[in-house]
Amino acid sequence: MRMRILLSAFSCSPGEGSEAGVGWGTAINLARNHTVHVLTARRHRPAIEAFLLAEPVDRLSFSYFDFPEPLVRLVCHTVLWQFYYYAWQLRIAGWARPVAEQFNPDLIHHVTYGRYWTPSSLWQLGPPFVWGPVGGGDRCPRELLCCLSFWGRISERCRDAAQALAHRDPALRATARHAAIALAGTAETEKRMVSLGCPRTLLFLQTAIDAGLIAADVSSARAGAVFCSVGRLLGWKGQELAIRAFAQARIPGAKLMILGEGPTRRRLERMAARLGIAHAVEFLGAVPRSEVLQCLRQSIALIHPSLHDQAPTVVFEAMAVGTPVIGLAVGGITLQVPPDSGILIAAQSPDQTIADLAAAMRRIASNPALGCRMGEAGRRNLQAHFTWRRKAEMFDSVYRTVMAERASRAQPATAVDAWA
Repeated sequence: MRMRILLSAFSCSPGEGSEAGVGWGTAINLARNHTVHVLTARRHRPAIEAFLLAEPVDRLSFSYFDFPEPLVRLVCHTVLWQFYYYAWQLRIAGWARPVAEQFNPDLIHHVTYGRYWTPSSLWQLGPPFVWGPVGGGDRCPRELLCCLSFWGRISERCRDAAQALAHRDPALRATARHAAIALAGTAETEKRMVSLGCPRTLLFLQTAIDAGLIAADVSSARAGAVFCSVGRLLGWKGQELAIRAFAQARIPGAKLMILGEGPTRRRLERMAARLGIAHAVEFLGAVPRSEVLQCLRQSIALIHPSLHDQAPTVVFEAMAVGTPVIGLAVGGITLQVPPDSGILIAAQSPDQTIADLAAAMRRIASNPALGCRMGEAGRRNLQAHFTWRRKAEMFDSVYRTVMAERASRAQPATAVDAWA
């Protein structure tokens, strides 16, 4: 059943990962079976139009909305961006109303940002509203807060306070109440969405991957003991745990590549020097996605000990090229990585977590055959369950359920129904 889907994707751009990749992957794959109109931010327009000029996509169109450009430039890359995003979501229904009247959608779907504690105003437009997948409900394990810097701990406390305040926000509660279904990226997020008043929830991972990125063969062993960590250099991303564990593992000739940029870089560089492993830890900074994939292909494991994450795209990228994943058993990664595709560590204390991460590194480095088996298992699991095409099929199932329930409610009651 082909439907007209009005898709809200504040972040949406081709050729990128993270939120922008989620928005784009959802839009372009839904357009295989439905007519899709995307509401997104104006800054994505050049990349989107360049892509569609080179590779036109049937049944896919876009509208671009933003506050005045001087305001965007002022708040971009500052903490004020979060307030800007909140305001954009409250304003989007007004901006999009003429579009919706012309497009006449069967259903409205919010996908990015994938954060449950920011409202959307699009439910006000009338058609059934699908919210998510969204995450953000997981918090840093209390036992590991001491691993963060002073400002890292302050940041986590501020995040917790913002979530608590958001639960008192009438706009957020209205979004929850009016969602025909709320898709939660993690189990903890689902609990929080229920507490907000969502009438129906479903556990549903946010990210997926293009099937074309999945390697055809990952059976060959990797040369050398090269580990890789990918992500913005932020305290909660866990690069400090990765460096400490790498130092403790003491694997002869091993190397740790850290890809990403962020405010904790100097702290991490000093830590590597203090631990005597500066020669074996290479900080590559922010690199294009193609280089990320190349580094993952060369690595015997992705080290991703994030303290709270919904479903990091890089985990799927590692699985796509047959690289095992070593991480913490917290957040969405527990749904991404089955036991045969990597090693997830319980986060009970700093010393235990670091020791177990180090043991996992030694295990992978000392047993190339195990790494190959895990890489192949991860690739097969990804191909079966987590491609964008497969995810579009899952969205179809959600849409059909929502529309069927709407149709059943629209049926007039019979005399027997009324008597019952």
